[in-house]
Amino acid sequence: LLNVSPYLVLSGSGGLGKSMMMRNILLSTIDEYDTEGRVPLFIPLKDYDRLYDSFPDYIFDMVSNLWPKLTKEGLEDLLKSGKVLFLFDGLDEIHASLLPMFTKQMNGFIDRYYMNSFIISSRPYSNFQSFTRFSVLELQPFSKAQALDFVDRVNYHADAPKLQARFRSLL
Repeated sequence: LLNVSPYLVLSGSGGLGKSMMMRNILLSTIDEYDTEGRVPLFIPLKDYDRLYDSFPDYIFDMVSNLWPKLTKEGLEDLLKSGKVLFLFDGLDEIHASLLPMFTKQMNGFIDRYYMNSFIISSRPYSNFQSFTRFSVLELQPFSKAQALDFVDRVNYHADAPKLQARFRSLL
């Protein structure tokens, strides 16, 4: 995806799998750390529920829960390295009253740390024009064959082969 642009919006209707795709990108980036050297930071935007003094404060607030040894200085060093892949999940989940300030803070943050990569997921949204440097990619639903292939590849619990077979049959 980052060969398309380091600034992407993954757009798709509800239930299409945007958050699942973001988590897949997170796990793939972790797996590829030794070769790519990129650090993924998954930021759920549904939690952007108040105005923060700065966008880095918001990032730190979200990341420090999972990375307790990270300091604000350590985050700043990481941001300056240009090796971060930001995964902002759920732009459409930010309350409308907070969206203008979020957009302004995020664009300023990207201006400062432009050497990093940014992926945002969202339902289709008319305000993507606020993110002018971003390329919008529209997610498409699986075909029936793709859905069946996915069901076959998912790791089910050892005690659930009947569930997998039933789900596949219904599909």
